[in-house]
Amino acid sequence: MARERLVDIDRAKGLAIALVVLGHVVAREPPKDAEWFERVKGVVYLFHMPFFMFLSGFVTYYAFKPLSSVRDYGTYVWRRFVRLIPAYLLFSIIVFLAKYYGGRVLHVDNPVQSFEQFWDIFIRPGKSFSEYLWYVYVLFFLTVACAPLFALPMRRWAWFIAPCIGLAFLPMTEYLALDRFFFYLPFFLFGAVLAGRWKAVSQSLDRLGAMSLAAFLAALILCYLVLTDMQESVAGHWYANAPKLLMGALSIPALLALVRHPAASRWTLLSSLGDYTFPIYLMNTLAIGGVKGVMLKWVSWDGWMFLLFLPILFVAGIAIPVLIKRHVIRRVRVLNQMIA
Repeated sequence: MARERLVDIDRAKGLAIALVVLGHVVAREPPKDAEWFERVKGVVYLFHMPFFMFLSGFVTYYAFKPLSSVRDYGTYVWRRFVRLIPAYLLFSIIVFLAKYYGGRVLHVDNPVQSFEQFWDIFIRPGKSFSEYLWYVYVLFFLTVACAPLFALPMRRWAWFIAPCIGLAFLPMTEYLALDRFFFYLPFFLFGAVLAGRWKAVSQSLDRLGAMSLAAFLAALILCYLVLTDMQESVAGHWYANAPKLLMGALSIPALLALVRHPAASRWTLLSSLGDYTFPIYLMNTLAIGGVKGVMLKWVSWDGWMFLLFLPILFVAGIAIPVLIKRHVIRRVRVLNQMIA
């Protein structure tokens, strides 16, 4: 039987993907004399992917169907593979070709120098030419690894979050994106726990929402003011991930309370974006890069001109993927199944 659709989670997904797009407006080379946005981006990066991965765990568990045999698990793994990996490969190829050939006529961030770099998408996805796609790669392995736990009663595995938080502090290799897998694992599992207890949790959020949001906003302001000093103080230490873990944790009750506020019922745009989370994630960087490359052929984005670039690139990163999904991908059955 189909589960009840949670409109507040749809709004949360829309908010999360909007934050992802905002973070992608500036990739590698920031504009000159726009240091304020580098600080904004640095603060957003402290919590937007932990929150995004929390929602991924929530949605995965909420839609999870019990597994009763090894064969069921094999079927589940295959379905997750078909759901995620073909899209990952397709857009890795598109990004590779766009950077390899498009870089000859337009400005591109993180350019491709040789065809040998293509193999990085399998070995070091977090350091590849299509770095932003690491989420799809890691999500596949998270869902596959956590499925056996989800098949058990929650009381038998919820405690596992605590040691996973400890693992997030340990240095991990970037190969096979193990560093990102173990860092985001506790957020993914926490999302699953809240999905299983959503009725009770949502009532608590409604009572404590204002307090959670105030604490989160205060932490955001503090991080904006001391971001550079904070990054330098933790660099290279075992606790380097602590600020991101803390801000990610603070963001969850605050942003969930925000999208559950009575006024949020009028935020239909966020709900709509939630329906297009996957295509926006796959295509937003391509859309931003293409528009930025064309604009930079004519004008600089340094200084006050960045105030012109910022809204145009942000809207492009959302609108172009949505339009492509609605008017192109939906007409091609194979693509529509791949990019749901």
